Amino acid sequence: MDSLKVPNSFAFSNTKVKLNTDLKFITSYTNNIIGIIEGNDPVLKNETIVVGAHFDHLGDGMKYGSLNDSHEPAIHNGADDNASGTSGIIELAQYFSSMKKDLKRSIIFMAFSAEEAGLIGSAYFTKSELFKKYNVVSMLNLDMIGRMADNKITIGGTGTSSVWDKMLDSLNGIANFNMTKSTEGFGPSDHSSFYAKEVPVLFFFTSLHSDYHKPSDDWDKINVDDEVKILDMVSDVISCLNNLPVKPDYIKSKESSENKNMGFRVTLGIIPDYSSSSDGLSITGVKSGSVGEKAGLQAGDVITKMGDFEIKNIYDYTDALSRFKQGDETILKVKRGTEELTMTVTFKK
Repeated sequence: MDSLKVPNSFAFSNTKVKLNTDLKFITSYTNNIIGIIEGNDPVLKNETIVVGAHFDHLGDGMKYGSLNDSHEPAIHNGADDNASGTSGIIELAQYFSSMKKDLKRSIIFMAFSAEEAGLIGSAYFTKSELFKKYNVVSMLNLDMIGRMADNKITIGGTGTSSVWDKMLDSLNGIANFNMTKSTEGFGPSDHSSFYAKEVPVLFFFTSLHSDYHKPSDDWDKINVDDEVKILDMVSDVISCLNNLPVKPDYIKSKESSENKNMGFRVTLGIIPDYSSSSDGLSITGVKSGSVGEKAGLQAGDVITKMGDFEIKNIYDYTDALSRFKQGDETILKVKRGTEELTMTVTFKK
């Protein structure tokens, strides 16, 4: 490209420019898909294991999330993200349907929508009456399990219950994966919505790759044989959960100090509720040990003001957050039910 040629008569100025724009909110309707196999134990059938995967992807890539280099509309099939997980729960549902007479606990197989837009489908379910009805005692999330390389798998959420480590280590003695465990309950997929409701979770994941959120994430790159091995392990986990005499305990896991701040200099350590329509920023959860937790924030709170900045939505929140640096202190205005609370936040150095 030729260098920019500036006419002699043109002068640059350091004058600040004020830009006004409008946001247009577009409402779209979609659905989660739920299938249930009822258990047979007269008591344990009232406890439910959820096995889930999101079935949405990016469409033509023009709304959000695409990493397509051309920036032109192109169909994003999402073979790994997340047809791999969706096909996985279908296979597992078929398998456990064939042995339903042996099930003690009930199992929900659930395909979530609007995950890419902010975990909206799973958050909607965990706030619904159905979630209360089914008494969910654990959740297994399959997201991007189709591109295993070098026998490596990452399993998140292992710190959310005391049963996970021993169970996974025992099962991996058979599967023999190169397994990395992550204790965090929150993460960039639908298990976060369940963990925020104090449900023990596991997140099965075979890592990012160069086709992530691109049109090139297609079927011919799926590692079918190794996905079968992963599903074998997941089915073994489900069987173990089915036979536990008591439900898995819930532990609020310690979050890694390596969590990213999404490009901001500071963070509150909250999980925004993207499905909320409240006037303010509703919180799905608060990370353990975070600035927000120390200030007193809780799941279900609605932030309405941060310092001098009114917070009506996620955009106001991110704009306000960008104005602070480490060491700054500010005041939060928060709604908690019918209460109006004031909290002091100090962004840690």
